[in-house]
Amino acid sequence: MSRFLHLITALSLLLPVVFSRAAGMAEADAPVWPGKVYVLAYNPAGAPPGIRDSDVIDGMIAAADAWATCGVKVQFGGYTARKPDGLDGYNVIGWLPDMPGLLALTEPRQVRRILLDADINLSATTVRTRERLIAVIVHEVGHGLGMIDHSPNPDSIMYERFASRGTVKPTAEDIQRCQARYRFR
Repeated sequence: MSRFLHLITALSLLLPVVFSRAAGMAEADAPVWPGKVYVLAYNPAGAPPGIRDSDVIDGMIAAADAWATCGVKVQFGGYTARKPDGLDGYNVIGWLPDMPGLLALTEPRQVRRILLDADINLSATTVRTRERLIAVIVHEVGHGLGMIDHSPNPDSIMYERFASRGTVKPTAEDIQRCQARYRFR
């Protein structure tokens, strides 16, 4: 194994400690994607019955539209066989067969103020309708953009239990949080 791969492996073990965002960090000081572009590829393996590839693409389009006003671009990076499973610099949205109590999980990884990787794992057991899928993708892309904390506002797409309402539009507060990160960088 090369020295580089050893370094990446060692760093991945330290991610929760080294790369986590400090509590109370101002959004303007929080990490962002270089060039203000978040590229996501899709791995359809394990998708639940009734969810089509086009539904996921529609969710990514909805997320790109929802977050566009904050000054960051969300792009579809094509299809991939890669799994959404770690720090490899390749952002993947894909399916896990069982995620008890979760609709999805996104863990942005960063060094200082630069986002390096943000895979999105969708639950194949709880995300089973197109409408829920689209809302979940918009929410998880918010996390992928670096908005790690949930909003306390129940009207927010970044509210922890947003999907029960099916909303896909960020509130003014959501947009402000995102703009504080990306607008002036």
